[in-house]
Formats: sequence, C-alpha cells, structure tokens
Amino acid sequence: MSEMRREFGRKAFHRLALVARRAEGLSGAARIILEEARAAADADWEVHVFAEQLDREAILAVGAAPRPVLRWPWGSW
Repeated sequence: MSEMRREFGRKAFHRLALVARRAEGLSGAARIILEEARAAADADWEVHVFAEQLDREAILAVGAAPRPVLRWPWGSW
C-alpha cells in the first residue's frame, strides 16, 4: 500500500468522495461503493466514503476513509 492510502489529509493529487445512504452489508450498492473505492485507492487517489450507515472495517480495508453522516434528529427516510 502506498503512503497516500494510510495518511488521509495529506496533499493529494486526486480526491474522490463516494456518498450513499447505506454503505454496509452485502447489497449491490455497498459492493459497488467498495469496489470503486478500492480501484481509486489502488490508483493513489484519496478516497472518502460518506454514509449514514457504514461498515468501517470494510471501508478501511479497501484503503478509503469512512466518514459517518448524522441523521436528522426527527427521523430519516
């Protein structure tokens, strides 16, 4: 793994933000998000995944930074 994948916040040449409501489980959307994050991280992009519900360990394993998004206090979807 490159240094860029481990140290988020450093000056990166390319940055990518992937955003979804749920990035956990075995759904097709979650798998696509993880594969896109893995491909970008392998190309030395700085990748951040934003979601209300996320699988922190899986996102870190592909080389991305998990970023939780808070829900509205009165409900969400």
